[in-house]
Amino acid sequence: MSNVNMILSNVAERLGLREETAVINKSNEFLRVLHSKAIVKNLGDFAKAVLCLDLACNFLGLGFDKESALLLSGLKKTAYQNSLHMLEKVLELDKPLSVSEVCVQLSCTVVNDLSAQILELYRQYHALADISHPQYIAAAIYTACKLKSVKVQKSQFISISRLKPMQWKELETAFLKFVEKLGLNISKVQKKSTRNELHDFLEEHATKAENKQLETIKVSEDIEVEDYDEWKTRILAAAKLALLEA
Repeated sequence: MSNVNMILSNVAERLGLREETAVINKSNEFLRVLHSKAIVKNLGDFAKAVLCLDLACNFLGLGFDKESALLLSGLKKTAYQNSLHMLEKVLELDKPLSVSEVCVQLSCTVVNDLSAQILELYRQYHALADISHPQYIAAAIYTACKLKSVKVQKSQFISISRLKPMQWKELETAFLKFVEKLGLNISKVQKKSTRNELHDFLEEHATKAENKQLETIKVSEDIEVEDYDEWKTRILAAAKLALLEA
């Protein structure tokens, strides 16, 4: 066993990940890539092992003991986060997630289509939301799993969402309320057994959302904005009249 592998094994054991073979294998993969690129020179082997285990757990949707990892890395909190983001870029892990990728990762491909449709509807009804953020993708898939009664581990979704548990709870509630407003619930999804029936139901709401957006745009365009010079003249004239009447 190489020195790097020994360090990784040691760190994994201290973080309670000794039995997580997939995490250790993925961490080893990350370490090999870092070694081949020879870019990260300001981090020691111990810190690299900790950071790669963190990234591997996040990639696989598993929980990770951040506090213990921070102590083991020997880095300050800010330096730890900066180094983590740097490694994400070097390893090209910072690319946007997709619904299909996360469904495959969490072994719930059966809800792939429903998740994508929920996410798209959420985007149409919440124009300001950055739907590409992992939190919305995770919430849409989790909601679809709830609707289809697919058993999943909530902790995996929280990890992928990059939110704190309380923040996740708020988002989870928001998504469940959103689908309820659409008229979707577990019994309705179960009754609409065929893919086409459920697709038609969601398409109907998508059309309504699009029409709502078009109406909003039309109203905005119909509002006549007064020219500044005309406004200024009108205001000055009104002020002058008020002074004469005083």
